[in-house]
This record gives sequence, structure tokens and C-alpha cells, in this order.
Amino acid sequence: MGKLKGILMCLVILSLFVTGISARAEVAQSSSPTELMLFQEIPMVVTASKIEQPLTESPSAITVITAEDIKQSGATSIDEALRMVAGAHFGYVTQAFMAAGGIRGFFKLPDNKIMFMVDGIPEQIESYGYPASYRASITLEEIERIEVLRGPGSSLYGPNAMMGVINVITKKTKDTHGNLISFTAGERGVMMVNYIHGGSLKDKVDYRVAISGEQKDNWGYIAYARDPTVKYWRGNTAIDYYIDDNSQVNFKGSYFSLRDGATIFESTGPLLYGGGNDNKYTVALTYTSKEPNILLRAYQGFMNHWKRGYIYDCLRLYQFFQGTKGVDFQHTLEPFKKDTLVWGGNYMQQQYLAPTNVGKRRHDMNGIFVDNTYKLKDKFHINTGARYDKHPNTGNSLSHRVSFLYFPWQDHSFRFAWASSYRNPDFIESYYTSATVYGHEDNKAEKAENFELGYRGKLTKKLSLEANIFYTKITDYVYFVYTSTTIRDFLNIDDLFERGTEIELKYSFADWLQGVLNYTYIDQWEQNEMSQLEATSSVLSMTPQHMFNGQLRGYFKNGLSANLELHYVGATDWRKYDWTPYYTTYRPAESKTYGGGKAARYIIANLRLGYKFKFLKNDAELGLAIFDIFDKQYDDYPVDTSSVGRRITGTFTYKF
Repeated sequence: MGKLKGILMCLVILSLFVTGISARAEVAQSSSPTELMLFQEIPMVVTASKIEQPLTESPSAITVITAEDIKQSGATSIDEALRMVAGAHFGYVTQAFMAAGGIRGFFKLPDNKIMFMVDGIPEQIESYGYPASYRASITLEEIERIEVLRGPGSSLYGPNAMMGVINVITKKTKDTHGNLISFTAGERGVMMVNYIHGGSLKDKVDYRVAISGEQKDNWGYIAYARDPTVKYWRGNTAIDYYIDDNSQVNFKGSYFSLRDGATIFESTGPLLYGGGNDNKYTVALTYTSKEPNILLRAYQGFMNHWKRGYIYDCLRLYQFFQGTKGVDFQHTLEPFKKDTLVWGGNYMQQQYLAPTNVGKRRHDMNGIFVDNTYKLKDKFHINTGARYDKHPNTGNSLSHRVSFLYFPWQDHSFRFAWASSYRNPDFIESYYTSATVYGHEDNKAEKAENFELGYRGKLTKKLSLEANIFYTKITDYVYFVYTSTTIRDFLNIDDLFERGTEIELKYSFADWLQGVLNYTYIDQWEQNEMSQLEATSSVLSMTPQHMFNGQLRGYFKNGLSANLELHYVGATDWRKYDWTPYYTTYRPAESKTYGGGKAARYIIANLRLGYKFKFLKNDAELGLAIFDIFDKQYDDYPVDTSSVGRRITGTFTYKF
């Protein structure tokens, strides 16, 4: 009965949507041109070459998610905001932990082949080397855009940028003066409260302060986890000090506190991480100047995880520490006419202390890079880049990128790229020691080589097309294998290959109604048809062969807006495990979760309705978001206890 009521409610909402379309479609006067030109290309991006350049001149494939995209999607997290990115998929393990997947194939849990950054500063969970997206130090309302580089980006970013880079770019402090309050609440235990205040001190300083609290349940996924599965709050500040017209200093600081987090990491076999408490600190100081064009940054991030629990019926404190600190230098110059050279280097130190299974470990890493773009006339650009890195375990690593761009006609560009990248084994893969799972310090770095052909252009005034064809080879892939009936070891396994296609169409039906479709095809195989290691076939089966996304967005009179999305994900297959809660405050038999196996293909629909209005002479907006409208009950990573289902949330935002 409850399911039927939910469907009827969704049909009523959809009927209101249709009524709005049939009405005279006039753009609300309160909407800005940037919001209305939903699919207009962002003029400049920075992630591909670490300099501002037009999106059409990027030497790598990039997708841009704007602040308006995030709002209209109804997302409650950064990962949810990335659903429309072609070639990318971040599947639910809990509502707060979307880490079953990755970018452009070789998906796994967790997705440890991606570099995740906030304003160019890496935010990773060092133990597993995966993006710290749901522990990010910012609120969604602070984000200006998210740039997703698809494919190898290691010629500039070094380890972990093997299959892609996610760079979250926040709004400038001078653009966030005033106050913003937002409140989101709804099903699945969702409750989010955010407050942002910005201002200036005389003419030299702009600042922003933000604080937020959040809680969510776990979709019922993990049997022993309590609901809500996560409760956390964060606070952060950004200060820009303008030394003069040529140079400035930026300071960022944040604190993140999590309680009762519970997640599943497939890479450690039958062990489950959860129920703990995290305290995370991040600080960064950056100096930039226009002439000479240099950047100098120092940053440090630190996380403390702890909990009390029963281990073999003995109450004890389980605690570990991990963190990253580093220094970046970058210099941009034009040695010749139409030639732009970017060079620099960085030092990074990663630490991990977990007395129960890893011990005290530290990785000191150095890297230098150079990237050059030469514009041969106006129709032909050549980009070349190289990077050298040194790691205490894997030694020396070289990565590169060569990209040729051809602009035969206005609004049309072709790109051919050849790039290599790598990923160092993380702390778990290198040092983990337990009764059944072992890491190995002498594991080699994973290496990827990628060939890619791409096109971007406007076929008509209303229709644009982006298409990419790519081929990737990975050597020395790291995965855990059964070396006996009970022992699993992290080892370099067979060489893996993939070929794929990404196609995206954007069409403007009218000034008030626009749509987008994208499709991704990925085919993977191993070097030998009959691998000696069962792990190889397990790795290949975790990537869906077909993925499809569709979106229709409209803006109507009187401040109404609507955003409808469709998402299709092909079938996947995961290793099966009995996920025993290793550190829990109680040990009942029913607390086990059985995970893995086949996840059937699925298609879901999401809807977000918005209404902008004036409240006390200031801008306000109400939003209603329905995730999985028809409650399809699907799995990204299958478990025996529950599936992902419908979630309805409402949001109120007020600026003053």
C-alpha cells in the first residue's frame, strides 16, 4: 500500500510538471542567463593542463558539472552530483558511501584509481587510496563547478590519477558575500543543515565561513549498522588576502567530525570497516601571482579514527591515524609566441598508523612535471607533457601525455591523445597483516596506457555532440587472490585491456527546455583467455558494459523549474563474501552481511521540482527531489539485507 501511495504521489507531481510545460513557457525574471543556458559550455577549465583554457581546447576529455547542475539534480552529496557524467559511475554501498565503481572502467570497491581534489588540493583516504568525497571539507552550496577529467591524467598529477581526476572548484570568496541558509530533510533519515556567511574587511580581504550538519541512513545495507549510519558536521573557512593587483594569499581551513560511520571495502576481503568516529583536519596556504605567473602551496590533512568495540569478546580501543601533507610549486610562462609552458614539482608525505593490522608507515614522494601547448596557427594545437615520480616502495615512475587537436571549422574540434599513468599500491595492499589477508611491500605500481580519439562540436545551432573512442591497457594490476583455501594475498595479477566509446548529445528545444543524452560502452578482457588467477575474471566483471543517462530540464514562469533524469546501468558481478563486523559493540549472529554476487541491470528515474520566490525581499527557493521515482529496488553492490530504493527529500534555501 505504501508503495502504491508513493507511485500515485509521483504521478501527481509529474502531472503538475506536464501542466507547467503546457502552460505558456516564459522564463522567470529572477533566473540568471547562466542558469537558463544550462548546457552552454563553461568558457574555461583548469584541470587538464593546470591553466585556464577553453573547454574545446582541453587536451583531455573533461565533463563540467555546474552549481546549477548540482542544485537541479537534487543531489545530497558530491558523488550523487556526478550521475550524469559519461563513463563514470559511483554506486551505493550506503547512502553516504558511493564507492562501488570509478571512471572509465576497471571498477572496484572502493574506487581507488581516481584523484579527488578540492581547489587542486588532494583529499584521499590514504589507507585505501580512494577519494574522500563524502568526507569533503565543503558544502554543496560552496561549489562553483566540478571538473571531471576522464582517463589518465597522471602527466600532471602523479599517483592515483590513473583513470581520472575529480577537481571540485569552490566559489570565489568575493562572490559569496552575505548569508545563505539551506535545510534538507526527507526519507531514509536524510537531514542536512547548512549556513554560509561571507564578507570583506576593507579592500584587502574577502572571507567565507561555512558550517553544516548532516545525517543519513544506510539504505538498510549493512546488517549491524545503526540508522542513521552517518552523522557528521563540518566547518570551514576561506580567506583571500590581496597583497596588490599582482599577487594574493589564500588560506583554507576545515574540520570534519563523523559519528557512527559504516562502510564496506571489498579490497580487504571479509573485513568490514564501520561503526567508528572520525575527526579530520585540513589546512592549506597558497600564494599566487600574475607576473611572474607562479603558484606556491603548502597543505596538510590529518584524520583520526577511533572506536570502542569487542574483539574476540574483549573490549578494547581501536584507533588509527592517517594523513597527507605536501608542498606544490608551479610556474607558467610563454617562452615563444603561441606557446604556453607549465612546469613544477611537488613533495608529498603520506602517513598511516594502525597498530592492529598495518603498523606505523610513511611514504615520502617527490615529483616533477612539465606540460607544453603549442598553437600551430589557429587550427592545430600540440600538447605534450611528462612527469617523473619517486616512491619508497615502487621506485621511479614516468608518465606522459601527447595530444593533437585539430579545428577544421568553427565550433568543431578533433583530438587524438596518447597518455600513460600509474597508481602506487596503497597502505592496505602493501602492509596489511591479519589471520587471512596479507599485503606485500614489494608489489609493483599499476600502470595504464591509453589511446583516445575524440570529437566535440555543434552540429546545428541547437544540437551539439561529443564522442570519444578509447583503448586502455593496464599492467601489474593489484588485487587480492586466494593463495590457499584460507589465505588471500594482495598481488600484481594479469595484464588487463579495455576498449570503449562515449557519446553525448545536447539539444536545446527552446530557451526554457533543454535535454542531454549520453551513452557509454566498455569492453574488457585479460591477456590470456585462461588466466591462472581467478581474481582476473572477478575484476573484469565489476564494470557494467553499458551505461546510459538522459536528462530533460525546463524553466517556467513564476520561478518554477523541473529536472527529470533517467539512468541505466548494465549488470555486474562481484565476489561473494560473508562481511563479518570485525569491530562491533555487539556480536549477534544476525549482524553479518552477505555481500557480492550478481547485480542485475537497472533503469531508474529521478525528478526534482523547484520554485523560486521572494521572501522578506530576499531570494528563496523550495525544492522537492524524488530519487528512484518508481521504487525499483536495485543494487550497485548487492547484499542480502536490502536494496537501494526510493527517497523523497525537500529543500529550502534562503539568501540574505
